[in-house]
Amino acid sequence: MDTEVPSPHYSARRRADVRAAEARAREAAANYESLHWNACLEAESALASEETLSSRQGTLRDSQRSTWKAALVAEQRFAAGVGDVFSVLALQRSALEAESAVLALQRARIDN
Repeated sequence: MDTEVPSPHYSARRRADVRAAEARAREAAANYESLHWNACLEAESALASEETLSSRQGTLRDSQRSTWKAALVAEQRFAAGVGDVFSVLALQRSALEAESAVLALQRARIDN
């Protein structure tokens, strides 16, 4: 039976190839772990942002409703001859600004 003994040069080269492959595997694992943690941070940030935006949107909607109600009362007072048109217009403008803010916040939530 003829057994061939590998040359020391061949064995050293194989060990170097194995070490290089192990180093590439460790690098790939480190890159994957880094991507994983970045994705977790992005998700956490998006969730926190969504919670804040949602709360703000609710507050703005309440403000919008209150302002429209005040504008309606001002219109009724003006129609009855008690109020002035400037109060009506100012409250309508405020209500429209609040509505615009709600829409802008909805857009921010969509973009988030």
